[in-house]
Amino acid sequence: MAAISRIIALAGWGLLTSGLLSLGGCASTDHWTGTWVGEKQGLVDPSKEGDAIANTINKIELTINNDGSFTLVEMGIPMDGTVGREKQRAELHVKNRFGQPITNEIPQAKGQKDRWLEWQNDQTILYHDPDSFYPEPVTLSLKQD
Repeated sequence: MAAISRIIALAGWGLLTSGLLSLGGCASTDHWTGTWVGEKQGLVDPSKEGDAIANTINKIELTINNDGSFTLVEMGIPMDGTVGREKQRAELHVKNRFGQPITNEIPQAKGQKDRWLEWQNDQTILYHDPDSFYPEPVTLSLKQD
């Protein structure tokens, strides 16, 4: 009887330990979750900065969800897909643009490289788009509700 009690206790301890370890692993990438906003600098003539279209071209808004999905609006173009998250880097895998699968697009569009993010701190990330005509990383800040 004592042996059975020890086995049950050890099994419980093992489940508790593995559960805590898995929670620790999840928590290490949850810092990406939220809505991040920023602007590309120098794309629009400064005299046009009050223009709604000009402002749309500059803006980036990225929402990363807990379930590993994201929505992105860049230059007024809505996109969504999945996020591969690590502690210091995350990759955005675009699946849809304008609500349509990118597999329906021309081959050049389908072959684009993934956008990626670089962790800076709790309030700031860098957004990289290797296929963009705007080569500089864009600083995105966590949007406060």
